[in-house]
Amino acid sequence: MEDAVACALEALKSGKTGRISWVIDASLMGFSQEHLEIDLVGDGSAFRHGGFYEDSYFEVYAVEMMALPEQLFFSNCLANPDWRQRFDCVRQATVSISVETCLNGYYFSPGP
Repeated sequence: MEDAVACALEALKSGKTGRISWVIDASLMGFSQEHLEIDLVGDGSAFRHGGFYEDSYFEVYAVEMMALPEQLFFSNCLANPDWRQRFDCVRQATVSISVETCLNGYYFSPGP
């Protein structure tokens, strides 16, 4: 896990092209899962998409083009000794400023 997080941060820092993705499965506390994908364009921007599922509720996130944080942000993250905090930096990159929404997201819940 630590190597994968370091690889993702290096790719984000260096402005490479490619895809970073992950799944967080919280099945120990009921069924819940989040998946996210970041498609790196190579020019300091990326496309973000994914979704969240919990029991019978699901949400498909909007596909958004976003500006990534500056290189210094990722350099500082790489210096952190705790891989979980470094992964949090990768996740923070997905909440960057949205430049454009390419496809709206939606959610569904069969509740009352």
